[in-house]
Amino acid sequence: SRQMKSRVTITMDAFTQIAPFTNPRTFDNDRIIKVEIVEDVSVLNMTATANQLQLTLDNTDDLFNFINLGNMHSIIASRPKIDVEFGLVLADLSTEWIKMGTFYMTAWKNNTGNISVTFTAHDFLMILSNVVYPKDTVITDLYHTAEAILLNANITNYSIDTSLLDIPGNGKATWTTDSRALLQNIAIMSGTTLYQDRNGQVRLEKFQSLQAATTATAYTTNQVALGGAFSAVSKYNVQSTDGGMGSLNFD
Repeated sequence: SRQMKSRVTITMDAFTQIAPFTNPRTFDNDRIIKVEIVEDVSVLNMTATANQLQLTLDNTDDLFNFINLGNMHSIIASRPKIDVEFGLVLADLSTEWIKMGTFYMTAWKNNTGNISVTFTAHDFLMILSNVVYPKDTVITDLYHTAEAILLNANITNYSIDTSLLDIPGNGKATWTTDSRALLQNIAIMSGTTLYQDRNGQVRLEKFQSLQAATTATAYTTNQVALGGAFSAVSKYNVQSTDGGMGSLNFD
């Protein structure tokens, strides 16, 4: 059997204010009690899924006592980042590390007697739920609309399939809504999948094998939220249905 290792790197502005903390700070098996990751990708965009991390660290030396209810909101607002890696110890005793994801802290709990602390973190798609996209923003095409939504949320690490440039729009966003729902609508209209990869990049990506085996006769979305009419995509019948979404059938 091979030995497995884990390590997490936490980047938190509060670390720089607490001596002798460095920022970022890496913890390994000596500090980690439990790492639990839930990955979920809805290739058909039935939901805009967000990956979740549950991380429990030892706190018997009171290292994390500076985290409390009094500063909870300010710390979470700074988007503390947690990078997770799993390592496989090879025959020559070197370790091959694999990136398992980038997450942003959304909650924590000091466990009984403060002997451990548990962090809950999600990827950027969860954060997008709390960022609204401004009403009356001019829409030119799906590519630049998706890009504007991400930049409005201060997300600069993204990849958008260039085929979205070929889907024009001729209107404005007609109401203010959350950015995660808008990106889900864009993914449905463009036949792409919305997800964040393990390197922390938000992606709108086509899966060619899925496209080849999929027919869509009533997989529609709420264009009213994006404003105007978008030209139909060859494989997807895109019509306004006031938010109704049909289903995809596989050949």
